[in-house]
Amino acid sequence: MTAPAIERFDEPAAFLSAAEASLLRDEARNNLFLGLAQRLGQPPPLGVAEAYVVRGRDGAPVAVAVRSERRGLVVSDGPADALAALADEIVDAGVALPAANGPEPAVGAFVARYRERTGAGQAFGMRTRLHRLDAVVAPRAVPGAMRAADEPDRALAARWIQAFSADTGVPGPTPGTAEALDQRRLHLWDDGGPVAMAAWGRPTPNGCSIGLVYTPPERRGRGYASALVAALSQRMLDGGKRFCTLYTDLANPTSNAIYARIGYRPLADFRLVRFEPRGDETG
Repeated sequence: MTAPAIERFDEPAAFLSAAEASLLRDEARNNLFLGLAQRLGQPPPLGVAEAYVVRGRDGAPVAVAVRSERRGLVVSDGPADALAALADEIVDAGVALPAANGPEPAVGAFVARYRERTGAGQAFGMRTRLHRLDAVVAPRAVPGAMRAADEPDRALAARWIQAFSADTGVPGPTPGTAEALDQRRLHLWDDGGPVAMAAWGRPTPNGCSIGLVYTPPERRGRGYASALVAALSQRMLDGGKRFCTLYTDLANPTSNAIYARIGYRPLADFRLVRFEPRGDETG
């Protein structure tokens, strides 16, 4: 059997030329790869170092992946032999990964081969669920209204982004205070002052993602985040997008229930695996 062929890319146009048509067949599920493609070749902390396309025997893409210095590799769905071949390619290139993330079971196939080749231990990290919304179900009314964050909100937004990072374990900045403010992507729910935060990002032809959802502890349980995510999602749909996507922590039943009530439906489950020094293993 012919081994899968692997192509490596470090700039957006070439990667999208090779992979975009395949990714767009399931645009919502592949929004992460389509969105991160625009960051190929940009410097850390927000840049993506490289992307990979794995081709099957007929030459068609069967899996893709993107790698950043901080977060390691994110893999797409794909057959086990394709993910194993990708692991071989990365190890043979001398690239040491801090972590791998992707939909189950594809990430499991990659991790198994990477550990076989390197002897690395593993520590299981966050399990997340990707959701899709096509129509907003209005939540219960709460005081206040959504507004775009502006320059006077910069310091508060920076603190909240760091708090979001600490709560979720997602390295900050994500997507970065300055960038989110400058592009008018960061939004606040204001009830006599800011009480919750969310942002849109990773636009694709028909969709975008909602993330950075954060409410400070003293403001939680009042429906602010639900109202903000619903309002921001509706604004994206009103602006011409057909759907929004959102990731949740599977260990947090509260957030999963909140987003389900406003119209988000599960698409796929992702698993983060951190690589530990040789022989170490937890989780």
